[in-house]
Amino acid sequence: MDAKFSRLQNFVNESNSNNNDNIQSWSRAIFSQDLFQTNIDRVQSFFNRRLDGSLSSSSSSSTDDLQILLQKGDNDPILPALSRKQRILGFMVCLVMGIFCMLLATLYIPVIVIKARKFALLFSFGSLFFLSSFSMLWGPTNHLKHLTNVDRLPFSISYLVTLICTIYYSVLVKSYFFTIIFALLQIGALIWYVVSYIPGGARDMLIRSILSKTNSNSQLTISIRTFKRFGEYVKGYGHEPKYYQGGYLPRAAHLKDPPNYLPPFIDPQEWTLEAATFGQNDYIDILGDENVEHWQLVRNAPFWLRGFQGNELQHLLRRLKFQGKYLEENQPQRYSDLITRIRYLMFKINFKHYKRPWLMRPTVGPNEPLPEYYDPRSS
Repeated sequence: MDAKFSRLQNFVNESNSNNNDNIQSWSRAIFSQDLFQTNIDRVQSFFNRRLDGSLSSSSSSSTDDLQILLQKGDNDPILPALSRKQRILGFMVCLVMGIFCMLLATLYIPVIVIKARKFALLFSFGSLFFLSSFSMLWGPTNHLKHLTNVDRLPFSISYLVTLICTIYYSVLVKSYFFTIIFALLQIGALIWYVVSYIPGGARDMLIRSILSKTNSNSQLTISIRTFKRFGEYVKGYGHEPKYYQGGYLPRAAHLKDPPNYLPPFIDPQEWTLEAATFGQNDYIDILGDENVEHWQLVRNAPFWLRGFQGNELQHLLRRLKFQGKYLEENQPQRYSDLITRIRYLMFKINFKHYKRPWLMRPTVGPNEPLPEYYDPRSS
Protein backbone atom coordinates (compact mmCIF):
# COMPACT_ATOMS: atom_id res chain seq x y z
CA MET A 1 0.00 0.00 0.00
CA ASP A 2 2.85 2.33 0.87
CA ALA A 3 4.56 1.49 -2.42
CA LYS A 4 1.37 2.25 -4.38
CA PHE A 5 0.88 5.49 -2.43
CA SER A 6 4.48 6.52 -3.03
CA ARG A 7 4.11 5.84 -6.77
CA LEU A 8 0.86 7.84 -6.80
CA GLN A 9 2.57 10.67 -4.92
CA ASN A 10 5.43 10.66 -7.41
CA PHE A 11 2.94 10.79 -10.31
CA VAL A 12 1.11 13.75 -8.72
CA ASN A 13 4.37 15.60 -8.11
CA GLU A 14 5.50 14.95 -11.66
CA SER A 15 2.18 16.15 -13.09
CA ASN A 16 2.35 19.30 -10.94
CA SER A 17 5.86 20.01 -12.14
CA ASN A 18 4.71 19.49 -15.73
CA ASN A 19 1.80 21.87 -15.16
CA ASN A 20 4.16 24.47 -13.72
CA ASP A 21 6.44 24.04 -16.70
CA ASN A 22 3.47 24.41 -19.04
CA ILE A 23 2.35 27.60 -17.28
CA GLN A 24 5.85 29.03 -17.45
CA SER A 25 6.17 28.07 -21.10
CA TRP A 26 2.78 29.65 -21.82
CA SER A 27 3.82 32.88 -20.10
CA ARG A 28 7.05 32.85 -22.07
CA ALA A 29 5.01 32.23 -25.22
CA ILE A 30 2.96 35.33 -24.50
CA PHE A 31 5.92 37.62 -23.79
CA SER A 32 8.63 36.09 -25.99
CA GLN A 33 8.78 36.45 -29.74
CA ASP A 34 11.20 33.52 -30.20
CA LEU A 35 8.93 31.01 -28.49
CA PHE A 36 5.97 32.42 -30.39
CA GLN A 37 7.87 31.76 -33.60
CA THR A 38 8.68 28.17 -32.56
CA ASN A 39 5.01 27.48 -31.79
CA ILE A 40 4.00 28.79 -35.20
CA ASP A 41 6.64 26.57 -36.83
CA ARG A 42 5.27 23.54 -34.99
CA VAL A 43 1.72 24.26 -36.19
CA GLN A 44 2.90 24.72 -39.77
CA SER A 45 4.92 21.51 -39.71
CA PHE A 46 1.86 19.65 -38.37
CA PHE A 47 -0.34 20.91 -41.22
CA ASN A 48 2.41 20.23 -43.76
CA ARG A 49 2.64 16.59 -42.66
CA ARG A 50 -1.12 16.20 -42.89
CA LEU A 51 -1.28 17.83 -46.31
CA ASP A 52 1.67 15.82 -47.62
CA GLY A 53 -0.06 12.61 -46.62
CA SER A 54 -3.35 13.67 -48.20
CA LEU A 55 -1.57 14.81 -51.36
CA SER A 56 0.34 11.56 -51.67
CA SER A 57 -2.85 9.54 -51.23
CA SER A 58 -4.80 11.72 -53.69
CA SER A 59 -1.97 11.66 -56.25
CA SER A 60 -1.69 7.87 -56.00
CA SER A 61 -5.46 7.48 -56.41
CA SER A 62 -5.52 9.92 -59.35
CA THR A 63 -2.65 8.11 -61.10
CA ASP A 64 -4.47 4.79 -60.59
CA ASP A 65 -7.64 6.28 -62.12
CA LEU A 66 -5.68 7.64 -65.07
CA GLN A 67 -4.02 4.29 -65.71
CA ILE A 68 -7.42 2.57 -65.65
CA LEU A 69 -8.85 5.15 -68.05
CA LEU A 70 -5.92 4.77 -70.45
CA GLN A 71 -6.35 1.02 -70.43
CA LYS A 72 -10.09 1.37 -71.07
CA GLY A 73 -9.42 3.84 -73.89
CA ASP A 74 -7.68 1.12 -75.90
CA ASN A 75 -11.03 -0.69 -76.23
CA ASP A 76 -13.31 2.35 -76.64
CA PRO A 77 -16.34 1.48 -78.83
CA ILE A 78 -16.31 4.81 -80.72
CA LEU A 79 -12.58 4.92 -81.64
CA PRO A 80 -11.41 1.31 -81.37
CA ALA A 81 -8.80 1.44 -84.16
CA LEU A 82 -6.62 4.17 -82.60
CA SER A 83 -3.47 3.12 -80.79
CA ARG A 84 -2.29 4.67 -77.56
CA LYS A 85 0.36 6.72 -79.39
CA GLN A 86 -2.24 8.07 -81.83
CA ARG A 87 -4.58 9.00 -79.01
CA ILE A 88 -1.78 10.84 -77.19
CA LEU A 89 -0.92 12.64 -80.44
CA GLY A 90 -4.58 13.63 -80.92
CA PHE A 91 -4.69 14.81 -77.31
CA MET A 92 -1.67 17.05 -77.89
CA VAL A 93 -3.09 18.47 -81.15
CA CYS A 94 -6.45 19.33 -79.57
CA LEU A 95 -4.70 20.77 -76.53
CA VAL A 96 -2.50 23.01 -78.72
CA MET A 97 -5.56 24.16 -80.68
CA GLY A 98 -7.33 25.01 -77.43
CA ILE A 99 -4.34 27.01 -76.21
CA PHE A 100 -4.19 28.79 -79.58
CA CYS A 101 -7.85 29.82 -79.32
CA MET A 102 -7.26 30.99 -75.75
CA LEU A 103 -4.34 33.15 -76.88
CA LEU A 104 -6.45 34.67 -79.64
CA ALA A 105 -9.13 35.41 -77.06
CA THR A 106 -6.62 37.18 -74.81
CA LEU A 107 -5.86 39.59 -77.66
CA TYR A 108 -9.39 40.97 -77.27
CA ILE A 109 -9.03 41.63 -73.52
CA PRO A 110 -7.90 45.30 -73.97
CA VAL A 111 -10.97 45.95 -76.17
CA ILE A 112 -13.34 43.58 -74.37
CA VAL A 113 -15.89 46.38 -73.96
CA ILE A 114 -16.24 46.59 -77.76
CA LYS A 115 -15.41 43.00 -78.80
CA ALA A 116 -16.96 41.01 -75.95
CA ARG A 117 -18.73 38.49 -78.19
CA LYS A 118 -15.59 37.67 -80.18
CA PHE A 119 -13.67 37.11 -76.96
CA ALA A 120 -16.38 34.80 -75.59
CA LEU A 121 -16.66 32.86 -78.86
CA LEU A 122 -12.91 32.23 -79.15
CA PHE A 123 -12.73 31.26 -75.49
CA SER A 124 -15.62 28.82 -75.94
CA PHE A 125 -13.94 27.20 -78.94
CA GLY A 126 -10.82 26.80 -76.84
CA SER A 127 -12.90 25.08 -74.17
CA LEU A 128 -14.39 22.72 -76.76
CA PHE A 129 -10.90 21.80 -77.94
CA PHE A 130 -9.93 21.07 -74.33
CA LEU A 131 -12.91 18.75 -73.95
CA SER A 132 -12.14 16.96 -77.21
CA SER A 133 -8.49 16.55 -76.17
CA PHE A 134 -9.50 14.50 -73.12
CA SER A 135 -11.95 12.55 -75.25
CA MET A 136 -9.11 11.67 -77.63
CA LEU A 137 -6.93 10.56 -74.73
CA TRP A 138 -9.42 8.45 -72.80
CA GLY A 139 -12.01 7.71 -75.46
CA PRO A 140 -15.34 9.55 -75.86
CA THR A 141 -17.37 6.92 -74.02
CA ASN A 142 -14.98 6.65 -71.09
CA HIS A 143 -14.64 10.42 -70.90
CA LEU A 144 -18.42 10.84 -70.81
CA LYS A 145 -18.72 8.25 -68.04
CA HIS A 146 -15.91 9.98 -66.17
CA LEU A 147 -17.67 13.35 -66.46
CA THR A 148 -21.02 11.96 -65.32
CA ASN A 149 -19.55 10.42 -62.19
CA VAL A 150 -21.36 11.31 -58.96
CA ASP A 151 -18.35 13.14 -57.49
CA ARG A 152 -17.64 15.18 -60.62
CA LEU A 153 -21.19 15.67 -61.91
CA PRO A 154 -21.83 19.16 -60.38
CA PHE A 155 -18.64 20.60 -61.86
CA SER A 156 -19.27 18.95 -65.24
CA ILE A 157 -22.82 20.30 -65.38
CA SER A 158 -21.71 23.82 -64.44
CA TYR A 159 -18.93 23.76 -67.03
CA LEU A 160 -21.16 22.49 -69.86
CA VAL A 161 -24.00 24.89 -68.96
CA THR A 162 -21.70 27.93 -68.95
CA LEU A 163 -20.12 26.79 -72.23
CA ILE A 164 -23.47 26.36 -73.99
CA CYS A 165 -24.89 29.61 -72.59
CA THR A 166 -21.82 31.57 -73.65
CA ILE A 167 -22.07 30.33 -77.24
CA TYR A 168 -25.86 30.87 -77.28
CA TYR A 169 -25.79 34.46 -76.00
CA SER A 170 -22.77 35.46 -78.12
CA VAL A 171 -23.88 33.93 -81.46
CA LEU A 172 -27.68 33.80 -81.43
CA VAL A 173 -28.94 36.35 -78.92
CA LYS A 174 -25.90 38.71 -79.28
CA SER A 175 -26.34 40.00 -75.75
CA TYR A 176 -23.32 41.83 -74.40
CA PHE A 177 -24.30 41.63 -70.72
CA PHE A 178 -25.10 37.90 -70.54
CA THR A 179 -22.10 37.05 -72.73
CA ILE A 180 -19.72 38.68 -70.23
CA ILE A 181 -21.41 36.97 -67.25
CA PHE A 182 -21.33 33.45 -68.71
CA ALA A 183 -17.80 33.96 -70.06
CA LEU A 184 -16.56 34.75 -66.54
CA LEU A 185 -18.41 31.73 -65.14
CA GLN A 186 -16.93 29.57 -67.88
CA ILE A 187 -13.40 30.75 -67.02
CA GLY A 188 -13.89 29.69 -63.41
CA ALA A 189 -15.31 26.31 -64.44
CA LEU A 190 -12.47 25.76 -66.92
CA ILE A 191 -9.84 26.46 -64.24
CA TRP A 192 -11.42 23.82 -62.01
CA TYR A 193 -11.71 21.41 -64.93
CA VAL A 194 -8.04 21.75 -65.93
CA VAL A 195 -6.81 21.39 -62.35
CA SER A 196 -9.01 18.34 -61.74
CA TYR A 197 -8.65 16.31 -64.95
CA ILE A 198 -5.36 16.97 -66.69
CA PRO A 199 -3.03 13.95 -66.33
CA GLY A 200 0.12 14.31 -64.30
CA GLY A 201 -1.31 15.55 -61.00
CA ALA A 202 -1.55 19.25 -61.83
CA ARG A 203 -3.83 19.76 -58.85
CA ASP A 204 -1.21 18.37 -56.50
CA MET A 205 1.50 20.54 -58.00
CA LEU A 206 -0.72 23.62 -57.69
CA ILE A 207 -1.46 22.92 -54.03
CA ARG A 208 2.22 22.32 -53.34
CA SER A 209 3.16 25.62 -54.97
CA ILE A 210 0.53 27.46 -52.89
CA LEU A 211 1.85 25.83 -49.71
CA SER A 212 5.44 26.74 -50.60
CA LYS A 213 4.41 30.37 -51.12
CA THR A 214 2.57 30.31 -47.80
CA ASN A 215 5.65 28.95 -46.02
CA SER A 216 7.90 31.55 -47.66
CA ASN A 217 5.61 34.41 -46.55
CA SER A 218 5.03 33.10 -43.01
CA GLN A 219 8.09 34.83 -41.55
CA LEU A 220 6.98 38.21 -42.89
CA THR A 221 3.47 37.77 -41.49
CA ILE A 222 4.75 36.81 -38.03
CA SER A 223 7.23 39.69 -37.94
CA ILE A 224 4.43 42.18 -38.67
CA ARG A 225 1.65 40.68 -36.55
CA THR A 226 3.12 40.36 -33.10
CA PHE A 227 2.01 41.27 -29.60
CA LYS A 228 3.76 43.57 -27.20
CA ARG A 229 4.10 42.97 -23.49
CA PHE A 230 0.92 44.83 -22.58
CA GLY A 231 -1.20 42.99 -25.14
CA GLU A 232 -1.94 45.75 -27.67
CA TYR A 233 -1.87 44.91 -31.37
CA VAL A 234 0.91 46.76 -33.18
CA LYS A 235 1.38 46.85 -36.95
CA GLY A 236 4.79 48.49 -37.08
CA TYR A 237 6.47 46.56 -34.25
CA GLY A 238 9.64 48.19 -32.94
CA HIS A 239 8.94 51.65 -34.37
CA GLU A 240 8.52 54.42 -31.84
CA PRO A 241 8.53 58.05 -33.02
CA LYS A 242 11.36 60.13 -31.60
CA TYR A 243 9.38 63.35 -31.43
CA TYR A 244 5.78 64.20 -30.74
CA GLN A 245 3.89 64.31 -34.05
CA GLY A 246 0.38 65.15 -32.96
CA GLY A 247 0.55 68.91 -33.56
CA TYR A 248 1.48 72.00 -31.54
CA LEU A 249 1.59 71.68 -27.76
CA PRO A 250 1.65 74.50 -25.16
CA ARG A 251 4.99 75.05 -23.47
CA ALA A 252 5.24 73.52 -20.00
CA ALA A 253 5.31 75.99 -17.12
CA HIS A 254 8.21 74.33 -15.28
CA LEU A 255 10.63 74.88 -18.19
CA LYS A 256 12.77 77.93 -17.40
CA ASP A 257 15.06 77.97 -20.42
CA PRO A 258 13.87 79.96 -23.44
CA PRO A 259 12.47 77.99 -26.37
CA ASN A 260 14.63 77.34 -29.39
CA TYR A 261 13.11 79.17 -32.31
CA LEU A 262 13.74 78.30 -35.91
CA PRO A 263 16.58 80.23 -37.56
CA PRO A 264 15.56 82.98 -40.00
CA PHE A 265 15.24 81.89 -43.56
CA ILE A 266 18.01 83.11 -45.86
CA ASP A 267 17.52 82.65 -49.55
CA PRO A 268 20.72 81.12 -50.98
CA GLN A 269 19.86 82.58 -54.43
CA GLU A 270 19.19 86.10 -53.21
CA TRP A 271 21.51 87.97 -55.61
CA THR A 272 20.60 86.46 -58.93
CA LEU A 273 20.73 88.17 -62.31
CA GLU A 274 16.95 88.49 -62.50
CA ALA A 275 16.73 90.02 -59.03
CA ALA A 276 19.59 92.45 -59.69
CA THR A 277 18.25 93.69 -63.04
CA PHE A 278 14.58 93.83 -62.05
CA GLY A 279 13.03 97.17 -63.06
CA GLN A 280 16.06 98.56 -64.88
CA ASN A 281 14.03 99.27 -68.03
CA ASP A 282 11.03 100.80 -66.25
CA TYR A 283 10.13 104.34 -67.31
CA ILE A 284 9.73 106.76 -64.40
CA ASP A 285 8.25 110.19 -65.09
CA ILE A 286 10.28 112.17 -62.55
CA LEU A 287 9.88 115.69 -64.02
CA GLY A 288 6.47 115.17 -65.64
CA ASP A 289 2.98 116.15 -64.55
CA GLU A 290 2.03 112.58 -63.50
CA ASN A 291 -0.19 112.14 -66.55
CA VAL A 292 1.85 109.42 -68.24
CA GLU A 293 -0.44 106.93 -69.98
CA HIS A 294 0.24 103.22 -70.27
CA TRP A 295 0.63 103.43 -74.02
CA GLN A 296 3.52 105.90 -73.56
CA LEU A 297 5.49 103.31 -71.56
CA VAL A 298 5.41 100.67 -74.30
CA ARG A 299 8.89 100.07 -75.66
CA ASN A 300 8.37 96.72 -77.39
CA ALA A 301 5.54 97.95 -79.65
CA PRO A 302 6.10 98.50 -83.42
CA PHE A 303 7.17 101.91 -84.61
CA TRP A 304 3.77 102.80 -86.04
CA LEU A 305 2.06 102.20 -82.66
CA ARG A 306 4.41 104.02 -80.29
CA GLY A 307 2.80 107.08 -78.78
CA PHE A 308 -0.46 106.44 -80.63
CA GLN A 309 -3.73 106.88 -78.78
CA GLY A 310 -7.08 105.48 -79.78
CA ASN A 311 -9.48 102.61 -79.43
CA GLU A 312 -9.27 99.12 -80.91
CA LEU A 313 -10.72 100.13 -84.27
CA GLN A 314 -8.22 102.95 -84.71
CA HIS A 315 -5.34 100.61 -83.78
CA LEU A 316 -6.47 98.00 -86.32
CA LEU A 317 -6.92 100.61 -89.05
CA ARG A 318 -3.41 101.88 -88.40
CA ARG A 319 -2.09 98.32 -88.56
CA LEU A 320 -3.92 97.76 -91.84
CA LYS A 321 -2.28 100.88 -93.24
CA PHE A 322 1.28 99.81 -92.38
CA GLN A 323 1.09 95.97 -92.51
CA GLY A 324 -1.91 95.25 -94.73
CA LYS A 325 0.01 94.50 -97.93
CA TYR A 326 2.55 92.30 -96.11
CA LEU A 327 -0.18 90.29 -94.35
CA GLU A 328 -2.17 89.87 -97.56
CA GLU A 329 0.82 88.38 -99.39
CA ASN A 330 2.50 86.30 -96.65
CA GLN A 331 -0.20 85.63 -94.02
CA PRO A 332 -3.61 85.61 -95.71
CA GLN A 333 -5.40 84.02 -92.76
CA ARG A 334 -4.31 86.77 -90.36
CA TYR A 335 -5.21 89.35 -92.98
CA SER A 336 -8.70 87.85 -93.28
CA ASP A 337 -9.12 87.87 -89.48
CA LEU A 338 -8.01 91.51 -89.39
CA ILE A 339 -10.54 92.54 -92.06
CA THR A 340 -13.33 90.61 -90.30
CA ARG A 341 -12.61 92.32 -86.97
CA ILE A 342 -12.50 95.77 -88.58
CA ARG A 343 -15.87 95.19 -90.28
CA TYR A 344 -17.42 94.09 -86.99
CA LEU A 345 -16.12 97.14 -85.12
CA MET A 346 -17.26 99.48 -87.91
CA PHE A 347 -20.77 98.01 -87.70
CA LYS A 348 -20.78 98.22 -83.90
CA ILE A 349 -19.57 101.82 -83.71
CA ASN A 350 -21.70 103.18 -86.60
CA PHE A 351 -24.86 101.38 -85.58
CA LYS A 352 -27.97 103.45 -86.39
CA HIS A 353 -30.38 103.24 -83.49
CA TYR A 354 -33.20 105.06 -85.21
CA LYS A 355 -33.66 102.06 -87.50
CA ARG A 356 -34.41 99.86 -84.49
CA PRO A 357 -36.46 101.78 -81.91
CA TRP A 358 -36.29 99.00 -79.32
CA LEU A 359 -32.53 99.57 -79.12
CA MET A 360 -32.78 103.37 -78.96
CA ARG A 361 -30.86 105.16 -76.21
CA PRO A 362 -32.86 107.07 -73.59
CA THR A 363 -33.45 110.75 -74.26
CA VAL A 364 -31.33 113.28 -72.39
CA GLY A 365 -32.30 116.58 -70.86
CA PRO A 366 -31.22 120.01 -72.12
CA ASN A 367 -28.45 120.38 -69.53
CA GLU A 368 -27.07 116.85 -69.79
CA PRO A 369 -24.06 116.12 -72.02
CA LEU A 370 -24.62 114.23 -75.20
CA PRO A 371 -23.66 110.55 -75.10
CA GLU A 372 -20.86 109.12 -77.20
CA TYR A 373 -21.65 108.59 -80.89
CA TYR A 374 -24.84 110.62 -80.54
CA ASP A 375 -27.04 110.81 -83.62
CA PRO A 376 -29.47 113.75 -83.70
CA ARG A 377 -31.92 111.74 -85.78
CA SER A 378 -32.42 109.30 -82.91
CA SER A 379 -34.18 111.91 -80.74
